[in-house]
Amino acid sequence: MTDKDVSDLSKFVSVKQAAEMLGISVKRLYKYVEDGRLLAFKPGGRDYLIPKEAVENLELKAAGRPREKTPRWNIYRSGSQLRVLAIDVQIRPGQQGRLEEKLQEIRRTERHIFTGSIARYILEDSTTSDLLSIWLIWKDSELPEPAQQERELAAFRAELDDVLDWQTARYQHKKGLLYT
Repeated sequence: MTDKDVSDLSKFVSVKQAAEMLGISVKRLYKYVEDGRLLAFKPGGRDYLIPKEAVENLELKAAGRPREKTPRWNIYRSGSQLRVLAIDVQIRPGQQGRLEEKLQEIRRTERHIFTGSIARYILEDSTTSDLLSIWLIWKDSELPEPAQQERELAAFRAELDDVLDWQTARYQHKKGLLYT
C-alpha cells in the first residue's frame, strides 16, 4: 500500500477500533496482522490503519479446537445427579432491545451467577421471538438451600421485571439422567 491508498481515512479504522468491531483483543488483532490474515498499513511509521472492508470481511474461527469425535453419554456417579430449573417467560412487547442491553450488563458485571450453579443459559425461542427460556443447572450436591435459591431468583426477576412478564412464567424442575 502507498500513501495514496490511504487518502480517504474514512475507509480505515485503528487497531483498537478493529479489535472492538471483531470482539477480540488488540493483541489478537496484531497477531492476525502479523500472520497476514488481516490487511494493515502503517503510513509514515505511525500506528497501523486497517481497511474497514477487511475487518468487515474477516471470518473469525470458532474458539478452541474442533471436536474429533462426538462425546459419549455418561451417568453421574456416587448418586449425584443434575438438577435443572427451566423457566419459560414472555418478553414484554417492544422490550427485546432493552432485554439484550440488560443481559449484556449482567454478563459484563458477572451478576446473577446463582450459587453453586454449573451452567446458566438464557435462550431465545427460534419459533417465536417473544419467548425466553432460562435454564439454571446444578449438581444436586451443590444445590443451594431453597431459601437462598429463591432469594437469588427473586433478585434476578426484579432486575428483569421491566422487560420480562413474570406473570406468564412457567417453571419446570428437572432431574438429569444422562449427560455428555
